[in-house]
Amino acid sequence: MLRICSLTLAQAAFSLFVLASVSAKQRTQSTSHVYRFIITLLVEAPVILARLFRGESTIRPINTKTSPSASDIKSSGFAPIAREDARVLILGSLPGQRSIQEAEYYAHPQNAFWSIMRELFSVEGDYEQRCEQLTRNGVAMWDVLARSVRPGSLDADIRTNTSEANDFKTFFQKHRRIELVCFNGQKAAQLYERFVAPGQSELELRFITMPSTSPAYASLSFAEKLEIWRAAIC
Repeated sequence: MLRICSLTLAQAAFSLFVLASVSAKQRTQSTSHVYRFIITLLVEAPVILARLFRGESTIRPINTKTSPSASDIKSSGFAPIAREDARVLILGSLPGQRSIQEAEYYAHPQNAFWSIMRELFSVEGDYEQRCEQLTRNGVAMWDVLARSVRPGSLDADIRTNTSEANDFKTFFQKHRRIELVCFNGQKAAQLYERFVAPGQSELELRFITMPSTSPAYASLSFAEKLEIWRAAIC
């Protein structure tokens, strides 16, 4: 213990000696570094001595546990909104961050989905009312993925090597009247083809890839998107 104290004081004394020996210019450049070193020694020395008196090790354990960053946390989707008599299934990829926060499909105010549904089926009111009116018109909603790492809200942010698809086998067994599956954007179609289609070859369904209602897909106007959606499901 005395050896450690002597070593600590010697280090501080040596630092002061070096500081006194250098030129004025060098002293200006090195003063702050030496002072920080001395302060660190003065702060750490009592802690080391207290540990020695208690018979503890003076070596701090290294924390090898790392917490996952926000960009590595999986986002989870929602349960399907569907009645047994549904004839059309609209599939997105995975809810974006705004939808997850609101616990609602297509919650982003600039997403055109609900505006298009209002034009096609006159859905109005709050979220629950709109969902009820939509299902009454034979339309069901779901996403291809049940969960996946997705740091942002763009489809390009989905890390497909972490993706898990929803259980479509059970879904189609419970909703046998569905004839048409509309993918809300290319990404949803690609994910379905990769994760779901190989196990659903026996189903006789029509598949249509629709222009995404996301504001990120800006190559078509709202009016153009509306007409394509109208021709597909009305």
